[in-house]
This record gives sequence, C-alpha cells and structure tokens, in this order.
Amino acid sequence: MTAAAIRHFCTERSLDPRRIQLVYNDDKNYQYACHMGFFQAAGFAQGKAPGEASGSTSYIPLTKIDIAELTHNAFEKGDLADQGDIIELEAKRLSRVLSQGEVEFEKLLQYLLREAIRNIPEHAGTSEAWLCGQYWHNCNLAEIAILDEGIGIYNSLSRNRVHRNYITTNEDALRWALKPGVSTAFHPARGQRSQEPWANSGYGLYMISEICKATDGWFTFVSGDDCMVCIRIPPACIKHITAERHLAFV
Repeated sequence: MTAAAIRHFCTERSLDPRRIQLVYNDDKNYQYACHMGFFQAAGFAQGKAPGEASGSTSYIPLTKIDIAELTHNAFEKGDLADQGDIIELEAKRLSRVLSQGEVEFEKLLQYLLREAIRNIPEHAGTSEAWLCGQYWHNCNLAEIAILDEGIGIYNSLSRNRVHRNYITTNEDALRWALKPGVSTAFHPARGQRSQEPWANSGYGLYMISEICKATDGWFTFVSGDDCMVCIRIPPACIKHITAERHLAFV
C-alpha cells in the first residue's frame, strides 16, 4: 500500500521516481525492501523487480498479478483453467507461507485468501492485484497483504442501487461490506444474482473477518481514506481503546 501511495504521489506531481536518488542507511531493512521488490513497486530503480525474488515457504516477494492475463495464458497453453482456478492457485501459494506446514490450517487459510483475491475481479473493476507475504520465525507471526487499485468499496457497493439507500459514506461502505450478505451482486429481497460456481457474494469478507477474530489474528481492511481493524478484543481492554479518525475497531 505504501509503494502504491508513493507511485500515485509521483504520478500526480509528474515526478519520475527512477531519477530520484534514495538516501538510506545500508542496513538489513533496506536490503530486505530491495529483495522484496518494494522500491521498484514504488517506481524507483533500486532493488529487485516485483516478483523477481524466488520466494520460499517463508515469504512471497511483492508481486503483481493480472488474473485475466493469467487465465488467458493458461487457455493459450491448452489448460482448462478458468479464473477461479487461477485464483485458487495464488491462494494456495500464499496459504503455505501462513500455515507453516499445518495442513488443516492451510486449507482454512486457502479459503480465506481465495475469497479476498476473488473480490478483486468480481467487485473492484480491475483484474490486477498486488500480493506479498512473510513469516517471521522469531515471533511466530505471518503476514499477508493483498492490494488492488480498483474503484474502491464505496463505488463498488454503490453500483447496486439497493445499497445506496443506507450506504452514504466510505466508512459506511467498509462497515457494511463486512456484514453477511452485502455485495454488489446481492439483493436482500431476491438473494444471489451471481451464477459463479463459488457464488457466495456478500459472505467472503464477513467470513474472513470472523475467522481472523476467532483465531486471534488481525484483519485490516482499507479503502479510500478509511481503515477497519477486525480483531477479537477482550472485554477488559475495550475501555482503554480510543478510536482515532478514519480508524475503527470491529
């Protein structure tokens, strides 16, 4: 997300990041960012290109994928892979980083990540996605990031005229997107409109947030200027949380 913000900043001001000299301390943080493809993803010349690093069971470098292009390439090679199959493969690759050999946990994570990725071509108005993942051995923590540069949650939900009656702000859109049964393709009175084999519109993000909370994980959901953090908060801690502007805890 930071890389995308830097790119957009430079584009809006007609700056060429490749001509900007980076001043840095030559330490492990800089080397890590170079290896993961962060600087080139932001538009600078330093480091490896996104997706260039080989990756492993411990990490996936910052990588850009085009789901429509991957589906087309598979078809050209004679593979009978549809869009859902391509998304499933990417979800499996990411879930291995998170699960660290726990087979049943990997299946659960693969489902969550599949739902997150398939939201992009289904609702964001783009087939391009940025992915990365890292497992930190020293603290037994795994992180996955999925980014699209599409139309945003508010614009997506607003395409369904039913939702316009009660979703009037971007923050409203984020809150409602995490509720069961709310999506572009869902009508409360008529139910599901999508004919996808995996059609469960309106439940993907809800299931992701609920499972993350149930497993003591975090699910951070960002669109526009707003951010929702889904986490299980012990009742004794709730009174100590001060909500900041543009930040809400669910």
